[in-house]
Amino acid sequence: MDLDLGPALLEDPELGSLVQKRLNSQLARYADLLRGISVRQIQGEEEGTGSSRCEVEVHFNSGSTLLISQTGDAERDALIFLLDRVARAVARRVAFDRGC
Repeated sequence: MDLDLGPALLEDPELGSLVQKRLNSQLARYADLLRGISVRQIQGEEEGTGSSRCEVEVHFNSGSTLLISQTGDAERDALIFLLDRVARAVARRVAFDRGC
């Protein structure tokens, strides 16, 4: 499973490390089913909203893609909430694909 962190996360090593650790621990059991994950953090100042938007794109080996985004006032909180949502969504998708 490849993990691609966007520029904003690469500029903040602490936040980037948090994302890597959380995704690795939450999605380790599905690693053989995932081709890659892209994580992007879009700063609100660019959009004039004052909030931060984060996006995670999960690519499955089957060819399907899951895109989840989260907006929040605090970057870290929005990102952590999003990573938890991604873990639940991947688990649901895998269960669906397995017919459970």
